[in-house]
Amino acid sequence: MNKGPGVTPLHGSGVGDAHQRRLTTSRIMEVAATHSLHFFESTFQRMFDGIDDAFFDLANHAHSNNEQNLFFEAMRDVRLKRRQIVDAFLHKVAELFRQPPDAGGHERKAEQDPQEQPLSLVDHAELEEEVAMTTLTSKLRANLSGELLAFQARYSWLYAGGREATRQVNPLDPGLLCEAFAEACAILDMPVREKLIVFKQFDKQVMSLMGQLLDDLNNRLTASGVLPTFRPGVKRSDSGRAAAATSAAAEEPMTGAGADTATSGRSAAEASSQALLSELVHALHLAIQNQHLAYEFRPTTPDAIVLDAHDLIHLLSGLQDNGSVSPDSEPVSPDTVRERLRTSLQGRKESSGREHALRENDEDLINLVSMLFEFILNDYSLSPPIQVLISRLQIPILKVAIADRDFFGRSNHPARRLLNALARAGIGWADASEQARDKLYQEIHRVVETIINQFDGDITLFEQLLEEFQAFQAREEKRARIVEARTREAENGRLLSRKARRLADAFIADRIKAQPLPPAALELFRDGWSKVLFLAYLKEGEAGFKAAARWVDELIWCLKPHAHESERKLWVKLVPALLRECRLKLADTGFSSIRLKNLLADLKTVLTDTFKQQSALAAQEAGVNETPSTPPRPEVKPVLTAIEREARKEDAALAKFTAQVDALPLNTWVDFEMLNGTHVRCKLSARLDEGSTLIFVNRMGLKTLEKTREEMAQALRRNHVRVLESGALMDRALNAVAERLRAKAA
Repeated sequence: MNKGPGVTPLHGSGVGDAHQRRLTTSRIMEVAATHSLHFFESTFQRMFDGIDDAFFDLANHAHSNNEQNLFFEAMRDVRLKRRQIVDAFLHKVAELFRQPPDAGGHERKAEQDPQEQPLSLVDHAELEEEVAMTTLTSKLRANLSGELLAFQARYSWLYAGGREATRQVNPLDPGLLCEAFAEACAILDMPVREKLIVFKQFDKQVMSLMGQLLDDLNNRLTASGVLPTFRPGVKRSDSGRAAAATSAAAEEPMTGAGADTATSGRSAAEASSQALLSELVHALHLAIQNQHLAYEFRPTTPDAIVLDAHDLIHLLSGLQDNGSVSPDSEPVSPDTVRERLRTSLQGRKESSGREHALRENDEDLINLVSMLFEFILNDYSLSPPIQVLISRLQIPILKVAIADRDFFGRSNHPARRLLNALARAGIGWADASEQARDKLYQEIHRVVETIINQFDGDITLFEQLLEEFQAFQAREEKRARIVEARTREAENGRLLSRKARRLADAFIADRIKAQPLPPAALELFRDGWSKVLFLAYLKEGEAGFKAAARWVDELIWCLKPHAHESERKLWVKLVPALLRECRLKLADTGFSSIRLKNLLADLKTVLTDTFKQQSALAAQEAGVNETPSTPPRPEVKPVLTAIEREARKEDAALAKFTAQVDALPLNTWVDFEMLNGTHVRCKLSARLDEGSTLIFVNRMGLKTLEKTREEMAQALRRNHVRVLESGALMDRALNAVAERLRAKAA
């Protein structure tokens, strides 16, 4: 009898009395707990990697800098508290194995509708978290009912000391595990939206593998003599076995009476994959029928040799073009692949004297994969050099589809994920002249060549290459993020300086134009105080600019004669302070001290003459009751608004495109057509100057283009720029194929 490591069988020698039985059952429960804890510790590593990737992808596709910062903060929070979450969860699981609660009682509690609880006691965020965990619990109990029931029966028997259980316990009940994880994540300081992303990765990377853990534990317990004859009424078949049994799976019909029997034994994921494939095949058959087309590779004679899946995969391997790719290579079209297949079948017929044909299922797969690659080769979002490389994967992908029909229905299929990763990485690649030295191009080329030369039906090759490519891409993206951050910072500083200079010059010009001023004041404003305004805006923003602008208006007021006594008193108070401030502020700007001394001397002379005029006016107008004037407050805001809106006279036709520019998320990739006809691919990195300036960078984070909001709207209007799709390539391709088939089938 096979045994798990460190487990003593309950039946046979060594189990003679109740005391020995209790010792043995305790040992078996300890081994089960240890094995489970090891499982969770290893899967949690993948979960945290998945959380990191998820937050990073969301930050890359964020609609604003603020949203991007939220995702990065959430990522940082998870990283900092990662060990605490793991320890808290493992501690809880260990406690569940030592003292498991009644299975039935917790199930009723977990499945209670959270909406039936008083809303005053459950806030919106808690309600969303509870709904997410309740949904996950229900899904797992439905999909793993057989495994859960078997483990519950065996562990309850062990917990009862190796005899018939009076109460049912299950430390691996999905409700208990979800509750433990939610409690462990309570320390995370993030909004519910981000926390639900963490829960999603818990589902994807940990709980989705619970079937494997339960199968392993049930096998170990059975081998140890724990209820070896127990058989639950419901049993989920392992989705992994279907992928391993390639030939058997390939022989099954896609449609017909056998489909129901096959699907009934599959997991929910397999059933979903089969349903999607059946839908595509059904639509394909209708489209062929409606357009009166004929199948090309079906047998036409009774003695035809029909290739099975193994023979077809072997034949396809011989059709692969292993030649090198040159800079001016053309992509491999689906028609080229079909022509190679047609020629090969014809050659076999000529050699053997008998027709060689394909099964209906396999020709359907060839048609579907051809349509997928037709979409890929017409997808403008892929740069042409990357299209050429990916087009060479048609035959390997066809071999994958024949070997593993989950390819169409599983968005996380390794082959699909690898294609998505290659396409996403290559979206910003454009310079064909640099491909010999470009690291990214060479890495994609290496991945493609490895698949072509080494893929023999083992899907794990795609998993290995995906892991290697993601590691490479993570290093490249880290460098690009650092460069891009520096680029944004430099551009922000440059634009801020440009705006400060523009505002300072416009303000001085406005004040000079408004009234005649003495030469000393004009020179002081233009050559000296404009720098003070410039620096004030850079250092303190609008508040500092307004304070510096007030000095100008107060000096202009002091240069005018005033007759009223209160005005003269204010004048006497203001002038010394203004001159003192002028000396200090201009010295800070590096203004020539000799020139400043001369200008202030001239200004004092003008101010003295002005004061004498005030005395004369006061004597002439003594006794006249006038309302005194005060220095005007600088009207900075209207000037700023006028400058900001200067030259923004757009017509109604442009408004629609301006709205599109405003809605364009950060990190969106676009393709600009330049005046000389060349194309530039770049990414929207930042909106600066209150959204009026858009900065675009290349995939290495270096600035490529700068466009104003209006220039970008005009480019959209004239079709000089196209927004590139950065979503999952295979998902978009499958959706396009499905829509195309439905349209033809209608």
